[in-house]
Amino acid sequence: MNNAAINGRIRDLMERRNMNQTILARKANLNYRVVHLVVNGRRRIYADELTAFCRVLEVSPAELLGMAE
Repeated sequence: MNNAAINGRIRDLMERRNMNQTILARKANLNYRVVHLVVNGRRRIYADELTAFCRVLEVSPAELLGMAE
């Protein structure tokens, strides 16, 4: 699992949904700082955060991790 690829997919999905980090953090019920660090590649994403990102971005974990075909 490549963190840079995951960060890129999160950014791409945010852009497609016209969503910034503040909105993502609020909708995912996560601290803004956590979202900021994950999106900018300064922190790994944990399973519970991954689930929250997927719910808000409307994708499966496999899609976000780049495992979906």
